[in-house]
Amino acid sequence: MGLESLKKIKLATWRRILILVAIIAFIVWSLFKLANPAIFPIKTVKITGSYPHVSPALLQKVITPYTQASFFAFSAADLKETLSHIPWLGSINIRRVFPSTVVIDLTEKQPVLVWNQTNLITADGVLFA
Repeated sequence: MGLESLKKIKLATWRRILILVAIIAFIVWSLFKLANPAIFPIKTVKITGSYPHVSPALLQKVITPYTQASFFAFSAADLKETLSHIPWLGSINIRRVFPSTVVIDLTEKQPVLVWNQTNLITADGVLFA
């Protein structure tokens, strides 16, 4: 193997390294752009379902902090976990609709019994207040 072929191998190796670094830099840059709420904001939140015992003001207070993130950084799982702490809410389904909408479907728990005059019980035996 001559000196010339060794130089070609080194040059090819450096080209591959440079291309790999460029690809990684592009991926990191893209992730920062996707997480930027100014570029991909959540513009609309649609709440569907029946929830007469849950006030719209409470829902707005709970949901608003989560919608400050970008569409791609929005955590539906975290919002669902937070909403599940509202006693009357039973079923909670959250989905993103590209490019800027979050749809939240809520179903209230249906009480069938009163327990100790302060708590309610669903048909599934779930106790809530």
